[in-house]
Amino acid sequence: MPDAKLREFAAFVAERTGLYFPREKHPDLELALKRAAPELGFPGAAACVETLLASPPDKELLETLAGYLTVGETYFFRNKADFGALGNIIFPALAAARAGGESVRVWSAGCATGEEPYSLAMLLDRSFPELKGRNVSILATDINSRALRQAGRGVYGDWSFREVPRDIKEIYFTKHRGGGLALLPRIKEMVAFSYLNLVEDSYPSLLTATNAMDLILCRNVLMYFRQDLAEAVLRKFHASLREGGWLLLGPAEGPLTFPDLVPGLKAAQLPGLTVYRKLVGKEPAPSFAPPVPVPAPAAEPAAVLMAAPPARAAEPEKRPLEEAAALYGAGLYTGAGEKPVALPATETGNAAALLLLAREQAGLGRLAEAAELCAKAIAADKFAPGANYLLGSIFLEEGRLDEAARSFRRALYLAPDHAPAHLALGNLFLREGKTGRASGHFRNAAALLERYGPDELPPDSEGMSAGRLGELARAALARCADD
Repeated sequence: MPDAKLREFAAFVAERTGLYFPREKHPDLELALKRAAPELGFPGAAACVETLLASPPDKELLETLAGYLTVGETYFFRNKADFGALGNIIFPALAAARAGGESVRVWSAGCATGEEPYSLAMLLDRSFPELKGRNVSILATDINSRALRQAGRGVYGDWSFREVPRDIKEIYFTKHRGGGLALLPRIKEMVAFSYLNLVEDSYPSLLTATNAMDLILCRNVLMYFRQDLAEAVLRKFHASLREGGWLLLGPAEGPLTFPDLVPGLKAAQLPGLTVYRKLVGKEPAPSFAPPVPVPAPAAEPAAVLMAAPPARAAEPEKRPLEEAAALYGAGLYTGAGEKPVALPATETGNAAALLLLAREQAGLGRLAEAAELCAKAIAADKFAPGANYLLGSIFLEEGRLDEAARSFRRALYLAPDHAPAHLALGNLFLREGKTGRASGHFRNAAALLERYGPDELPPDSEGMSAGRLGELARAALARCADD
């Protein structure tokens, strides 16, 4: 292919997926195009490029091509140093931090065919019985829809088990009638797979469950990205983490690749690897060593005890509702929650402010506080669907599926054209194996979203455009057909 055309296509791929092909890698790009062309329905690489560069580009074709543009090398428990740190340091720290029964949230970003998130599920099941019965959610996302469908099947061949102890296969897998080994259903159910484009999609977001993460793994993904786009992804990861949350990158993606990383992420050296933690406030994240006891202060002199009491602290300044909404829309949940919101005098305005506060708290992972604010918002305005939808999302995160379904149905009763509620109910039914009911909601969502322009933002869409939500609905319909 002409070098100018490859250069144009490389720029297009970088903008759409983050994958970076400088001039010296153009032969690799052309080879990937030649291999992908037959599956994509083209006679050769040139026809494939011309179609994808047309306006508007076909995202399904581009997403399939993405599977050919990366190595996709993965297997269970890949990289012993990473899983050693997870098992010996990170998961024990999370279990201790959530000793009160709070949920633990993990995200495998760029999960390919699912070996990484399933390895995390097996590690948690095997080594951390104290977390059983608690809501432990593992989100697994990728840009390759075909890989996600394969991951959802949970059936693997010998190549996925190299370097895996024999007892793992004996405990967690059974022989599949079509060949290979099938993962036990109870381990499969620990992982939720979803399409997500790290460059184009909006996160953190309650809609995609990418908020309030305790741990994000994005290993051997960003090394393919253009520098500026990789740094943009890291900033979004930072916003998606809870304070003190952990980020694991690949061995080639540390300080040498991203020397400055992101303000608010601090490197920590563990045996065999470097990890990153989100700072707590303005101070470094907690260290691994136990705190040093501080001696009790000496008794105060009588003169001090008799001194006048300190002046009462001034009331904190309240933010306008618009300022809080702007911070929330940018994914800055911590910043959005720093000051209270000035509640409007009207009931409907008060409900809107309460709903915004509930979204902030849910974005920070404070689900009990968020649910209480949702109840107040519903009491203030019984006819607004947003609070019922958010309450359903909170129940879903807590594993309270029946209550989640009731809240989503209430939102649809109040607003039958609420596309995110249809998507949520579809995902809930798909999670329960009720593909027929799930398909109906996904079809409704896809039809409703066609009423919007592709770049419009439907209500409660968490920054996701109607065009993108429509693609998610159609991809979910395809998963239902596969099942």
